[in-house]
Parts: sequence; C-alpha cells; structure tokens
Amino acid sequence: MSLYSSPLVLGIDQHLPTSSEALDVRLDRYGKNTGNLLFGEALFQTVANARRSSYHFKVAHADAADVIVIAAANWINQYSDFGGLAERLRKTGKPVVIVGIGLQVSDDNPEPMITDGTRALIDLAAETSGMISTRGEMTEQALRQWGYDNVMTTGCPSLLLSDGRFTSHYFHPAPTPENTVLMGTRHGNDPTSSDQNEIYRLAYQTRSDLLLQSELADMYLALNMPRDEHVRAASNYALARSYHDQDIGNIRIYLAKHGKVFFNAREWRDYVQTKEYVIGTRIHGTIAAILSGRRGILLNHDTRTVELAETMGIPTIAINDLMPFSYDKLAAAVDAVDFDLTHRTFPHYFSKFQEFFAANLLPFSRATAGFGGR
Repeated sequence: MSLYSSPLVLGIDQHLPTSSEALDVRLDRYGKNTGNLLFGEALFQTVANARRSSYHFKVAHADAADVIVIAAANWINQYSDFGGLAERLRKTGKPVVIVGIGLQVSDDNPEPMITDGTRALIDLAAETSGMISTRGEMTEQALRQWGYDNVMTTGCPSLLLSDGRFTSHYFHPAPTPENTVLMGTRHGNDPTSSDQNEIYRLAYQTRSDLLLQSELADMYLALNMPRDEHVRAASNYALARSYHDQDIGNIRIYLAKHGKVFFNAREWRDYVQTKEYVIGTRIHGTIAAILSGRRGILLNHDTRTVELAETMGIPTIAINDLMPFSYDKLAAAVDAVDFDLTHRTFPHYFSKFQEFFAANLLPFSRATAGFGGR
C-alpha cells in the first residue's frame, strides 16, 4: 500500500492569532497548558505534507485529507470525554491515527479508568489505523486489558523536534536563583498539593524565575491581565497558599518580574537559552529545556510523569527525595542525574516512531525547523 499523501494533523497551532483574546480563552486554545504546543508542533513538522488544524475543526475541513492524525495527551482518565471529537471524526469517513495518548491516574484512585466518549475515539482509531501510539507502557497495558491489540509505546512525539541533535553538558555549575528556572504544577485557579507549593515558595523566597504553563491565576498577574470578579477570590486563595503570603500585591510584584509565560516556541527557546537549568514537575517544560540545549530535570510526582520520563530518557528525580525543597537539594540533584541520558535514549525512541509511522502509512519528514525554528 502507498503512503498517505494529504494528512491533516490536529493539535495546538501556536501560529494562530490569539493575543487579542481574553487570557482564559487563549489558554483554553492550548488545552489549558502551554506545554501542549510541543507535541502538536512535533507532528506538524514530522508528518510530511501535513496541513494543520485545531481539535475544533469542522468536518468540511477534512474533505481534502486522506488521513487525520491526532496529537493526543493524557486523555485516558475518569474526567475527560472525547465523544464529541470522536463523532466529528467518524463523520469525515477518514482513517484516524492517534499519537501519544496517555493514562492519568491519581494516588487516591490508581485504577485505570476511561469514559465512554474517549473509548469511542480509541475505537475509531483501532478500527481505521494500523497502530495506536501510547506515551508509556502503563498506558499500553491498560489499553490491551480493555481489548485493544494494535497499540505500541512510543512516548510523546515532542523530542522529534530535536532531529537527534542534543547539547552535551561537560560541566555542571551550581544551580542558583539567577541561573535556574523552577516549575511547579497547578491548574487554572485551583490550589495544589503541599509538595508542589514548596516549589512555588522557594521560587518566591529566592526570587527565582518561574515557568508558568497552566497556572491561570499566576498568569493574570505575570502578564498584568484583568481578572473577572468571579475568579478573583478563588485565584487569590490558590496564590496565597502556594506562595505562603496573604498579600496578593507582593505576589503580583514578584510574578510581574519572574513569572514566565510562553505561547510561542521561539520566545520560549530564546528565554531558556539565557539560563543553565530548568527544574520542576513539568514534563514538557523539561523537554523544552533539553530541546533548547539546556539542562532539564524533571521532578516526577505521579505515574504519568514517571512513565514518560522512562520512555523518553528524561533526567528525573522523585520530588519527595528533595523535600524540604532548597537550592542545596537542587545542587545534589544536579550531581545525581545524567544529563546525556536523552541523547543516548534517542536512537531507540526515534526507531519506535519510524516503526509507528510505517505501520500507519504516514509519510515521515525530519523536523528541520526544530523547537522554535533554527
């Protein structure tokens, strides 16, 4: 059989004009997390002859396509339901290929769960494509237990943006508030766990830069954007807890200088290249650092991040091993991790994606533009 000639890739399109939109609407376009732009961009660059589209495509938009490729994320959980997307995709009559779908469970509820709508989406891909790509072996095992046989572990496609080129790090300067970017995990205007709060507090106390990907409450202050009255109380509560300060004015001053938000890969890359380290619980923040030629350390805090790190060779340490959180602990982490692990792991990772592309008759193109362009 011949390769597909007109793929349509569904994912985050960072080139769409969104700067005039309200901040919450803009973040929604990124799946509520700016890190999502990495794997969407990776597929846009590596699926040859591809056209871009958002997940909210119209059925008519797929008329010229002969296959639809989906940049998936941690969609297998008890809350996410992709029934609407599955219905629109089925109406196109086109084959559907899912790339990098992941399972998300919690310590409170560790059993894999899937909603009917998400199952409908996976059913469609299982019926119409050669293989489904998962972010890790735990996700692959769950899908096999649910009766799906054409699945394989590839990891997230975001590292394809490297095209196999990585910076070797022969020396490790001490991490300091000046040369280090920290990252925690908090979503929207909601509070987070005590371990995550330690990251925000260390950044605040030491005036370290802080990468923000889904923290809408913080983004409002970092970007000096207006907040609706109905979100102000909830966001202030989350901010006060994370930074351990009831004075939101003080937090605003800190975030205006040190809170870093990127809706564009080139700006993200250019900023990271002014630092030595990016350390925290964001897997795609860590990958962005590696793609930018800097040292990234993932502080793994759940099975999802462990799964991805193992599959993709991302330098990682359990967050619990660094508590109480301090720059002394970060220095120990720098000494402990292997920053060349990703480079050594990449050939196997790349071959798995080549195998996946071939199984789905997808034309492959090397990601020559890379992360943020070259």
